[in-house]
Amino acid sequence: MNVNIPPIECYIRKEYLCNLESGHGELIEGTAFAIKSLQNTAMLFLVMTDIGAVYDKIPISALVPFDKPEAPALPFHELQLWDCFSYSPHVVQFMFLKGKRCQVMMKDGTKREGIYRFTVDWDADMSKGVSTSFAEEPSQHKAAHIIELQDGYFCAYPNNRILWAEPSMVSEPFGKMPDYKLNMQKYHCESYDKWATSDDDNFFYDITG
Repeated sequence: MNVNIPPIECYIRKEYLCNLESGHGELIEGTAFAIKSLQNTAMLFLVMTDIGAVYDKIPISALVPFDKPEAPALPFHELQLWDCFSYSPHVVQFMFLKGKRCQVMMKDGTKREGIYRFTVDWDADMSKGVSTSFAEEPSQHKAAHIIELQDGYFCAYPNNRILWAEPSMVSEPFGKMPDYKLNMQKYHCESYDKWATSDDDNFFYDITG
């Protein structure tokens, strides 16, 4: 349910620390240090504020980059496109993408540029019974790249809403979206064709087909 993230030093919109009842327009200095993943809900962040208080269960819209305190508030569902896929999140920072500039096609169709921070992905959490998650369904599953947008927001968006600028490999960054199709395939080596190993105790066994 909870997993560490690379710390994000940022402002926190105070209304999220006050149950949205007060504090609107005020910013508190703090650090987001973990996320909480509840299946079928928005990603929730754990933060420590500048007075040493730890507060949890705030959405990504509560976080504001230090250099853009004037950015107006946006709804959380514009900054995270899909709910969490399971109670078992994993965080990875892809070295190939670290620090890379990118362009995100937002929910409303606007395009915003930003810098990659890290990625959240999910597994199906089969340890306690039958999974009810789409985390292993190719046509449904998405990872969430956490991007620091240049105009004052953080967002969590999947591969098919982002184009990347990689100077050594991408000749025309931020061109039109390609006509790729969703991956609908599952690949299982052991069921692809009829085959069997030899029925003996040889370490270098033969394969029969």
